[in-house]
Amino acid sequence: MINGKHMDWECIQIMGPGGLMVLAKSIRYNDGRDADPAYDGKGKISGRIRKGYTAEAELEVPRAEGDDLMGALGSGFMGKAEFSIIVAGGDDGSATSFSDTLSECVITGRELSASQDNEVVWKLTVKPKEILTNGVKPVV
Repeated sequence: MINGKHMDWECIQIMGPGGLMVLAKSIRYNDGRDADPAYDGKGKISGRIRKGYTAEAELEVPRAEGDDLMGALGSGFMGKAEFSIIVAGGDDGSATSFSDTLSECVITGRELSASQDNEVVWKLTVKPKEILTNGVKPVV
């Protein structure tokens, strides 16, 4: 919070392979790494077994902006072409207070949404290799 104001959508900029995605409607991303229990011979937890790291994102953009993104990636864009997305924000023109990098993303799914009185949008499912929070790697 800066000067009593919380960050909101207007504070966020999304950079894709073609530059600033001015018309992006929303972005959601998450990552995780499971750790299952390891048991001793008596059925008690003796430690943890680390599993693989996973990350995913969903980006919603107007049809024209989504078409531009897929066109820039070229034929075979789904599951093949890699690009990064940077989500950064700061409040009221101040210095950037956060910057998340979704690195080496591939588009793995898409959904077109159109309805009366609403803009036609692409909802793109994206799988990043990793999500860095202010440059910090989640796993090493």
